[in-house]
Amino acid sequence: MMRPALLLLATAALALAAGCGSSPPMRHYVLSAEAAPSPEPGATRVSVGPVTIPDLVDRPDLVVRAGPNRVEIAGQDRWGEPLRDAVPRVLAANLQRRLGTRFAVTEGRQAASIRIAVDIRQFDATPGAEVILHADWSVGSDKNVQRSGQSRWREPLAEAGYSGVAAAFSRALDRLAADIAEAIR
Repeated sequence: MMRPALLLLATAALALAAGCGSSPPMRHYVLSAEAAPSPEPGATRVSVGPVTIPDLVDRPDLVVRAGPNRVEIAGQDRWGEPLRDAVPRVLAANLQRRLGTRFAVTEGRQAASIRIAVDIRQFDATPGAEVILHADWSVGSDKNVQRSGQSRWREPLAEAGYSGVAAAFSRALDRLAADIAEAIR
């Protein structure tokens, strides 16, 4: 009778010891934009927001396509900040750089004569291949929409791994900013 109890106790001790091992380190990635020039005094104010992100990818972990009907969540690879904060920040910086110093571009719904709303429809990454950014956007004032459009960009990964995914998304957001800047001009 004692042997099964000892065997069970030894098995439980081994399972507990295995659970105490160290886990791989977390890696964090950020979206980036090139530095924007400072706006001129009295520059036209442009506000970026609201910006919506698909619920599927609006999470701390990177989410990548593993097939047409399957995604994988990269548990050890995470965004350094929420995408709902990062995407408007990067778009605003890219727009500031593309529009030049005559415009003061900000995130959020601050007092501005031009407002930009963006609905990100697709923010997909396929490791080793590309990212896809598909967005509907509108440019207008508080009273009306002056121009709207749809942008769809496929950006190849220039480097392997999740660093390459973050860099490709950053480039795709710059291309989206180029489309929106053209509508503002």
